[in-house]
Amino acid sequence: VGTAETYDGSTWTEVGDLNTARSELMGCGTSTSALAFGGTAVGTEEWNGSAWSEQDDLNDQRKKAAGMGIQTAALCAGGDSPGLVAVAETYDGSSWTEVGDMNTARKQLGGAGTTTAGVVFGGYTTTEVANSEEYNGSSWTEGNDMLTARRYLAGCGTTSSALAFSGEPGPGQAPTTSTEEWNANVATGTWVAGNNMNTARKHGAQAIGTQAAALAISGHTATAYTTVVESYDGTS
Repeated sequence: VGTAETYDGSTWTEVGDLNTARSELMGCGTSTSALAFGGTAVGTEEWNGSAWSEQDDLNDQRKKAAGMGIQTAALCAGGDSPGLVAVAETYDGSSWTEVGDMNTARKQLGGAGTTTAGVVFGGYTTTEVANSEEYNGSSWTEGNDMLTARRYLAGCGTTSSALAFSGEPGPGQAPTTSTEEWNANVATGTWVAGNNMNTARKHGAQAIGTQAAALAISGHTATAYTTVVESYDGTS
């Protein structure tokens, strides 16, 4: 589908559709300045608060990657091209540029941060992984692992204050409610357990916000897609 909705803190409102319907895409930005890219269809689109417009395509078209940043400074890392890739690209508001590859090629991963200070975590290689990597604007550094290996997870926040939640711990396993918080840089810090979500979910769950003010939007439970939205205040 190409459906888009905006949230005002209490209710959702359907707005203009994407020009190209797709799934397994990446996104970032705000409700008045958003970016959608990749997925099961080629193309990048910008949202200006009222309509979507076509922009420059990714150099390595892919799906199931990590997306982070803002509309004029976005980062896309990893994904399925098809086949696992470690490729990372940054967007400057007009075009995509390939930058340094991640250390571990993977898909279905989480991410947080910016084009000069990004972090990715979890995902899938030949199995679910827990490892994290930090991007400094030119290269990636391997860091400490998450507490729970998982794929199809969601992430938001910054490299010094990231949040990871939801996902699938293993093939055939039920989705998890597990939440983890990151409170330092990847090279020196560790992940700590946060308060569990109310509704376990995976595949498709989206994250918006910061570690202390996040939204978990929709996703797939053990049996079906859900429209459930939860907010996290840094505690619960």
